[in-house]
Amino acid sequence: EGVGGGDSPVALYETEDGERGILAAGPLAAKQVLAAVPLRLAIKDYDTAPISHLVYPGAPWSVRLAAQLMSLRRQAATPWAPYLAVLPKSVP
Repeated sequence: EGVGGGDSPVALYETEDGERGILAAGPLAAKQVLAAVPLRLAIKDYDTAPISHLVYPGAPWSVRLAAQLMSLRRQAATPWAPYLAVLPKSVP
């Protein structure tokens, strides 16, 4: 079972500019799972992450995740390097 498979509710798309994403391949049911990512394959924002010392107590997930991304960018060898390379250097 995968994206774009015979019974997949979503399909991949790519624009002329190279942007990519997923879209509904047909009617969707309420609460239907469209995609799932195992936690072991995700960048996490959890409270005990190695960046806990960089954020204030009670920081929202967005702040913790931003700190995690900045920390990963400083690492010379990280499996996240290809992903980090396509992220914007700044956000307006």
